[in-house]
Amino acid sequence: MRRKTETGAVFAVIPRDASTSQTSKIIAEAMSRTPDGRHLIVLWRATNEWVKSNPIEALATELILRQPNDRQTAAWEFFGNGVTRCYRSQSERVEIVWTWLVFRKAGEKPYRRKRSVGANVAAASTLDTLNKVFTRDVANNVWHMPISQGASGTIRRLQSLLTWADETIDVIYLKRRERRAFHTPDYSRDLIGVAVKTTYNLCEVHL
Repeated sequence: MRRKTETGAVFAVIPRDASTSQTSKIIAEAMSRTPDGRHLIVLWRATNEWVKSNPIEALATELILRQPNDRQTAAWEFFGNGVTRCYRSQSERVEIVWTWLVFRKAGEKPYRRKRSVGANVAAASTLDTLNKVFTRDVANNVWHMPISQGASGTIRRLQSLLTWADETIDVIYLKRRERRAFHTPDYSRDLIGVAVKTTYNLCEVHL
């Protein structure tokens, strides 16, 4: 019998100009749709300017984890965070930065399914961890992508890390919700960080 397609993770995408109430609305819907044991990812575009903006990180953390003195139930846990830096072709200047927070709802962890998934699903879910993009970029929490990928590339990458190939994800926006299937990562389209050695000239100091 074929397994019913289930939700593997939920993404809450917050607009840059969203109000506090709009941000809360998106996150609340995402929380209600996240299955037990699975991840909720809050994603938003960070501003490059020193201007007043919605404190999305603080708001999301308080909404999901609650106040520090009200976390006895441990219904949710903080899982991780990171940023995606986006670049235009042949440019080393960061154009856009996407910030993401990951929370996990209490329940059985996704890796437990390893005991029951079939060989085809396991193979389709396996990542190329020896690829240079994985070792230099994916394995860290500061990612680098072409500007054409942006939020969608970040969502696909997190989906590949947190869900199984036979699961879908829900992406919650302010006025719509999308369900997306699993896509095997194509690292040939991604950027690879290259370390650059800087030579410093030490000046002799006479005391």
